[in-house]
Amino acid sequence: MLKTTLKVLFVLSILGYLYLNGDIDFNLLSYLKNQEKAITVYLLALLINIIILSERFRVLLDYYCKEKNNFFLILKGVWIGQFFSTFIPSSFSGDVLKGVYLKRNGVELQKRTLAFCLFTD
Repeated sequence: MLKTTLKVLFVLSILGYLYLNGDIDFNLLSYLKNQEKAITVYLLALLINIIILSERFRVLLDYYCKEKNNFFLILKGVWIGQFFSTFIPSSFSGDVLKGVYLKRNGVELQKRTLAFCLFTD
């Protein structure tokens, strides 16, 4: 609990610092309030995209695995990968973290094969 509280305080302090320096413009939020339909369509398209990516990755893993993989485990790994690919400036950081997550949560593949699947996907 203390660790989570410290993380939240750290993030809030960074946001406060950026706001006070004028690096964050909150006027965009008032514009987004009037764009509910566009935001809904965007989020729906994002959800469909993530589901398709997860199924494609599951099929790829199932081809190399001896047992079937849980779709929801793969879905969570893809969400994690997408998040870190968006917010970490690197070309493959999300893929690496997705692989680490899946390996730690029971995807039974050799490291070389999992790396091949990650970069093929």
